[in-house]
Amino acid sequence: MSPADILTGLFIQLFILILKGWWIILPLVLLYYASEAWRYYKYEEKRLGTKWVLLEIKIPRGIMKTPEAMERVFAGLHGPYDPPKEFNDVYLNIKIRLNYSFEIVGQEGSTRFYIYCPKAWRNLVEAQIYGQYPEVMISEAEDYAKFGPKNFPSDEYEIWGLEMQFMKEDAYPILTYKEYKSLVPGDEEKWKVDPLSAISESFAKLHPGEQLWYQILARPCGTPGKTSAKDKWQEAGQALVDKLAGKEKPKVDPWWKPYTEIASALVEEIPEHFKELASPGSSSGEQGLGRLSASTKKEDAKREPSKMLHSTPGEKTVIEAIEQKIGKLGYECIVRLVYIGRKDVFDHSHIATIFAIIQQFNTRNLNGFRLNSATMTKRKNYFWGFYRSRRFELNTKNSLLYFYRKRSPFWDFKKVLPLPVASRFSRIISGLFYRLFPNQIEYMRSKTLVLNIEELATMFHFPGETVSSPTMPRMESKQGGPPINLPVG
Repeated sequence: MSPADILTGLFIQLFILILKGWWIILPLVLLYYASEAWRYYKYEEKRLGTKWVLLEIKIPRGIMKTPEAMERVFAGLHGPYDPPKEFNDVYLNIKIRLNYSFEIVGQEGSTRFYIYCPKAWRNLVEAQIYGQYPEVMISEAEDYAKFGPKNFPSDEYEIWGLEMQFMKEDAYPILTYKEYKSLVPGDEEKWKVDPLSAISESFAKLHPGEQLWYQILARPCGTPGKTSAKDKWQEAGQALVDKLAGKEKPKVDPWWKPYTEIASALVEEIPEHFKELASPGSSSGEQGLGRLSASTKKEDAKREPSKMLHSTPGEKTVIEAIEQKIGKLGYECIVRLVYIGRKDVFDHSHIATIFAIIQQFNTRNLNGFRLNSATMTKRKNYFWGFYRSRRFELNTKNSLLYFYRKRSPFWDFKKVLPLPVASRFSRIISGLFYRLFPNQIEYMRSKTLVLNIEELATMFHFPGETVSSPTMPRMESKQGGPPINLPVG
């Protein structure tokens, strides 16, 4: 029989087995989908039951701290993460991965700082910030994201926005505040360059009726597990270091292999022993236990010297940078920017400002940001560009605004029918399947990335006196505590 006939026979037997055993296979498939739908329902129930709070941080004049202080804050905020471990944590009393949202907002020329977090974490957030910045003032604020219409199209407002993703793997670092230094010696606060200077100056050019929102959704990466693939980012980073350094990945042999090799060597040793007794010196020593010793020496001889001996200084710098990044705590993040304003003042030049804000963190030899085109508010091309979907652009605008206000990743329906995803009929059918199998139909347009606490502090921190934008709102005096001997009651 030819291989084609054998393969055809196997498919026929498999088909017959499915026909005869459907009453066993079908319940198992339905049980799987039902359990996943139940887990999704419990997850949404827990998420919607979580109460959130938006905190505004007002900074005073005279902050003389570098972003390293904010790095310490992010290290402290990493604590609340408790990953699900048992069956009860996944399907019954479910544990969910909550996130923070660190936001910088340009409102009619001023720059403001916000942190959005669960109410249960408010005391932790305030304690960590006051521990590093005792002069700031933290207060609960109204949601600025209510600015603008609820939905688009709008006769009065226009919106443009997008999300970012990494150019390379998560283990490659971006440019951090430690590299933002000039060559002028002296007091550190005077000679350092603040990466937020460009952001504050860009926000200062906004007119009444327009706003620019900069948002970083961040949730702590935990120990490697099943909750998120990003929890294994440090393991993946170490594997990347080993690959760049030319280290061979050790092969894991089965536990029984040493015993079988020893047994085989002992069997070979018997005739060799008799041969040596009959004629001393006639044994070559290449069989039996001698073979094991020789194979070990051959393996040692095959090992090549480390690739690091022949690496260029630039390659060594890349490896060192990756090792430094994976040596710190990480957050799974989504970086999002939105520009919204009235049509009479909407200025498309601010779109170029958005790209300039992000590109200042890019490096050629390490990592950088690029556009996530799936979240950009523009028309999508079909049929080699002959048809441009205005409906796709409209859906993207409404979805981006909705998920920004919800401080949630950008979710959408998978393509169920061979039609444009934005078509009305396609979305109706996808919505129907979503009600039956929600976690199988939806997918995340957002591309998550991992920022360690040093990178996150570079992209979000409270600027010092080097950022001297006239529209940067600062308190005129520092906030002090009451005297310790103040009588109460």
